[in-house]
Amino acid sequence: MPIRPSLAILAGAVLTGVSAFLLAEPVARDFIPRMETQAAEAIEAAGGTGVTARFASASGAPSRHPVLRGGEALAPATRTRAAMPVARWPGLGGARWTTGAPPPQDASRLARATILPPSSTTHTSHSIHRVASVSYPHS
Repeated sequence: MPIRPSLAILAGAVLTGVSAFLLAEPVARDFIPRMETQAAEAIEAAGGTGVTARFASASGAPSRHPVLRGGEALAPATRTRAAMPVARWPGLGGARWTTGAPPPQDASRLARATILPPSSTTHTSHSIHRVASVSYPHS
C-alpha cells in the first residue's frame, strides 16, 4: 500500500520540528547568559565602563538584537567604541542604545559596522533597484 504524499510531508515536518527542539534545547538553555557575559567582557575591554548588553526584547523574549544600557556619562566616541565589538558579532542584528544614543556621525559608523561590507551593500542595492525598475507589459 503506497504512502500518501501529504502524510509523508506531515510526518517529515513533525519529525523535523521534534528533532530541532530536542537537539537545540540543551544548547539554548545558557546561550543568552553566555552571550551577555561575552558582551560584558568585550564592552569592558573597549572602555565601556557601566555599559551593559541585554539580549532580550522588551517582553523578555530572547533576542539577537542586543540593547545597550548605561554609560550616559561616557563620551559619545567611547560609547561607540563600546558598542562596536558587540554590533560586529556575526549573526547578531546589530546593537542599539536605550538612552543617550551616540551623535549621528557615530551612529552611522555603528550602523556600517553591523551591515555587509560596502561592496556587497552596493551590489545588493543595485540588484534591488534593477528588480524594482522592471516594468511588466499590461494585460
